[in-house]
Amino acid sequence: MKGDFKPLQPPGKFKAQNTNIPKPPPTEEESFLHLVTQVLHYTESKKACPLAVPASIVERINPKYNCIGLHDIGGEGIIIRAVDTSNLGHALKVALPHAQAIGNRRVGIWDKVMFKGMPVDQNSYKMRYYEGGEIQIKLYRSLVRDAFAALSVPMVYVNNLSPLYIDMEWVESISILDYLKPRKSLKFSLEMFCKLLECMEYVHGEGIVHRDIKAGNIMIGRNDNLVIIDWTMSKDLRSNRDLTYMISAGTHLSPKIANQHFKDFSIADEIVSLGFTMLEFFHGNPLPRCFSKKEIVESKSATLLRKYTAYRAELAETLVDRGLRDVFLKATDPTEKYRYELVSDFRVALLHAMKGTTMSLPTVTAEVIDEIHQRTIFAEGDGQKTTRSDVITHYGIEDIRDTLRQFQEEQCELCGANCSEKICHKIDERVIKLILHLREENLL
Repeated sequence: MKGDFKPLQPPGKFKAQNTNIPKPPPTEEESFLHLVTQVLHYTESKKACPLAVPASIVERINPKYNCIGLHDIGGEGIIIRAVDTSNLGHALKVALPHAQAIGNRRVGIWDKVMFKGMPVDQNSYKMRYYEGGEIQIKLYRSLVRDAFAALSVPMVYVNNLSPLYIDMEWVESISILDYLKPRKSLKFSLEMFCKLLECMEYVHGEGIVHRDIKAGNIMIGRNDNLVIIDWTMSKDLRSNRDLTYMISAGTHLSPKIANQHFKDFSIADEIVSLGFTMLEFFHGNPLPRCFSKKEIVESKSATLLRKYTAYRAELAETLVDRGLRDVFLKATDPTEKYRYELVSDFRVALLHAMKGTTMSLPTVTAEVIDEIHQRTIFAEGDGQKTTRSDVITHYGIEDIRDTLRQFQEEQCELCGANCSEKICHKIDERVIKLILHLREENLL
């Protein structure tokens, strides 16, 4: 017995008897998260993502669906296009892995640092995402009830909590900027923006704020109605719950909201987002972010305010028309008390600016003036070319045509000859009047 005794090994010196113990197979949830993570590897090249990867996710969600392919990868989730057995289109928005994994538990130590002392129990990634889907369902029903045809949101078939995804109808649409670009008309672009303001009046009337309004989240449907997407960051103003978390995915933020991480987001804060969205409609391109995610986490409020003020002033300089510039500056004022109180106030001010400024006759780019010369007798008459400035402005050929058409109607009304061709020999005078007017306004 004495010879069989073996002294105990000191702490830390134990060795595993079998180092080849197989790991337990991944759970269904872990397997699902792995598939979503695989998709994220193709963030920079979505078309390169093999169909088998999103198809496996679709198989887990609904085996009866047929995967068409990966549509988009955003800051909130991935979008997969699928069809069901009736050939009905579906858009599956699957939350990113960090939201899937955290679930309803409180966030960890790192998140506590990021949230700068905000109540941790309010920062549930999963519940905020889920409630965004519930808000979208509520808004869809309200639009159907009120027959508000100017706006639509995708219908939600399933809002699932675990795994976290939203199964929506696939809406055939194009982005608002792609819709506006071929028309090259500032007047038309601002009229469409006024239509967006009307839609947002309705949304706010339902007690909802979107919290990520930008041109990238606005589409045009088949009936030329506006389709607003991506409601997973939205908030019900009538609810006492403020399910915020580090919503650094937002693009057009006021300094207050950037500093507070979307806490106490109000209609006044949505007006700031709409002010920057107006410039996206105006220029036909998305605006860069004012604040990076790192700046939102690390910068002090004074630093954010300085950067915001410089960013806003730089954008205001791109507006040639003073009336439009004043509207933009008021909508995006960093001090809430100087902003428009309601979206309706914003819309009325914009309509007034559109009527009372040089929008009555368009400013033009150098290329448009060249096209006018090529299309009129004025360019062919004496062979002389009019000198022009290289100042870049924002109206297009459609505005010029509308103006010339208006001149034509006025001249025909004055003449009274009622020509069947409706082509007046005074077209050269109309173009001269147009160019002289633009010069008087210092636009050429």
